[in-house]
Amino acid sequence: MPPASKTDRLEVMDSPALSRYRIDLDTGCRQFVHVPSLLREAATEVFAVSDRRRVLLPLTAGVSVGPEMAASRSHVSAPFGSGSLYRISGAERQLLGQLQSWEERYQAGKAWYLGRTGATSRVALFITDDELAGIAEHTETSLRLIPLRQVGAFLNGQDAAIATHATCLGLWHLDTNYCSRCATRLEIAAAGWELHCPRCGDIVYPRQDPSVIVAINDEGDRLLLAHNSLWESNFYSVIAGYVEAGESLEGAVHREVGEEVGLEVEEVRYLTSQPWPYPRSLMLGFSARCRTPYFILDEAEIDRALWVSRAEFMELVASRQISPPGPSTIASNLIENWLGCPIIRPEDHNL
Repeated sequence: MPPASKTDRLEVMDSPALSRYRIDLDTGCRQFVHVPSLLREAATEVFAVSDRRRVLLPLTAGVSVGPEMAASRSHVSAPFGSGSLYRISGAERQLLGQLQSWEERYQAGKAWYLGRTGATSRVALFITDDELAGIAEHTETSLRLIPLRQVGAFLNGQDAAIATHATCLGLWHLDTNYCSRCATRLEIAAAGWELHCPRCGDIVYPRQDPSVIVAINDEGDRLLLAHNSLWESNFYSVIAGYVEAGESLEGAVHREVGEEVGLEVEEVRYLTSQPWPYPRSLMLGFSARCRTPYFILDEAEIDRALWVSRAEFMELVASRQISPPGPSTIASNLIENWLGCPIIRPEDHNL
């Protein structure tokens, strides 16, 4: 694969795992693309996603899919073979086409156009575990459907972007079937990027809900970590929440911080963003400072919080007293931006 142009490749170290690369979605041609025809062309790159936000990967023998997948981003390609999504071959596509025709699959919202790389078109398919089992019988490659949040940081930048777009589209098609105005069954259009109502003419587009997430530092440059009452006992992250209707991003930062930990912040600064299909968020990352370190918790949501220096953070993680956000998250990126280096997790030493 040729190297990406300067306009396509985003800053790897400064960008969250799912935002490292911008693919060409070929938006101007969607209305003219016939997805079933692309699936019959041998040159088309075909990827697969499934329910529970899983993406199809090739795995080398002996690779586990357990907790060690939470290792740091610095090990992107080490434990997972090529660090790439699996490309479904022509023979494997024939098997899938026998189970359900490409036209039926497209009309069911299970095949979408993901643009192109040069002259090569990309298509994503939604497949089931049974369909994967059928493919696996005809290939020597060990294949797994693995949640995006576990493997996003381990994919190369281009494939992480492809996986994210495909996962977001797959979720949208699973959840959006009927017109919200007249309850008529929606029809697929624009190569899978639009849903049209044949009765009232409404057009539905994929949506993302804006959410803010903020790394808060005190005057000693310590970082505030918080624990949500619904999380595992030792998992900590930074403050985050949805943007309310009519609210600015900065306003959402001030409100969420005030509601959850009772702090007033200043120097609110936008840093970066990342799509996050859990359930369908666009995470907008900020930094902020506060003059007083004395927080007041909203214990219905946040039951614990603590300030940590860089040395304290690394010690707490190394001793497993706290579990930090996974490397595919924007929270991990914000913490690393403050830390000045990748988060070294205990499981990294087992790779």
